[in-house]
Amino acid sequence: MRRLSIESYLWTFLFVLAVTIIGHFLVPFFNLINIAFLYLLPVLTSAIRWGKGPSFFASFSGVLAFDYFFVPPAFGFIPSDPRDFFILAVFLLVAVVTGTMATKLRKETEHLRALASRLQSIREEERATVAREIHDQLGQALTGLKMDVALLSRRLPEDQKALADDLKAMETSVDDTIRLVRKIATELRPGVLDDLGLVAAIEWQVEDFKNRTGIQSELLSALEDSDLNRDLATALFRILQETLTNIVRHAQATRARIGIKRDDDFIVMTVEDNGKGITEREIHDPKSLGLLGIRERALIFGGEAHIIGTKGKGTAVVVKIPFKETVEDNA
Repeated sequence: MRRLSIESYLWTFLFVLAVTIIGHFLVPFFNLINIAFLYLLPVLTSAIRWGKGPSFFASFSGVLAFDYFFVPPAFGFIPSDPRDFFILAVFLLVAVVTGTMATKLRKETEHLRALASRLQSIREEERATVAREIHDQLGQALTGLKMDVALLSRRLPEDQKALADDLKAMETSVDDTIRLVRKIATELRPGVLDDLGLVAAIEWQVEDFKNRTGIQSELLSALEDSDLNRDLATALFRILQETLTNIVRHAQATRARIGIKRDDDFIVMTVEDNGKGITEREIHDPKSLGLLGIRERALIFGGEAHIIGTKGKGTAVVVKIPFKETVEDNA
């Protein structure tokens, strides 16, 4: 089980304190029950963000603060009306139950994210295997076929011009097929990502993007990725691919700028374009599966993705993920 830091309890205490201050301003307008419900906010927030411990701390500190500051007589822990005992008991019960349910929801969400992470890892492993088989086996077979066609062309009598033209066309077709096989294998899993690392893979991807689309692209890299976790490197590369795909499909941009760096204990990647600018509706559209995939890939590693659009000026995607060093795959 993950150890909860003192910081989580400190933030919970500050949240309870903030609710207490706000409650004092709302006393003239709300009754005790409404004030009590305000204290459920730190209970829910701490349960979702940090788990059961801070949630229970928020529940009990909230009860004490509510009793001391709001239940008559004020600034005392002994209510004057039996009905107030009932309010305190109900609040404590609701707070504990709510915190427990929120904590359970948090754990289920973490389990789903862990499952999603594992599925992504398996998918990448399968893609790498298929790409390797296509490149090695099919590529080798096509190369052998090309050599056979070339050998046959050299042995062909000079008076067989029509057949020589057919063999030439066949050789061209084999060359096109070899290029197509390499393209498919690269799209499945770029070999440069495994062989040379994330930075080299991003450099290759940006150059390929510029050549294919004609969009002027600039890469600013200040990252040493020799110790970067393989799964994290893959996630960042896939996020970049999805972002560049969105630029081509939707942005109507002529320039793009990609940056990646390490900022303390985080990897920060930014992708900016000068296109039409994504709208708030498009950002939050549940059908925008590409944007959803970007956010989920970041969340799996405890990170976050921010998408900002300015009409007529472009879109910026900022991904911030905690840095993870290389670990043994079989550990």
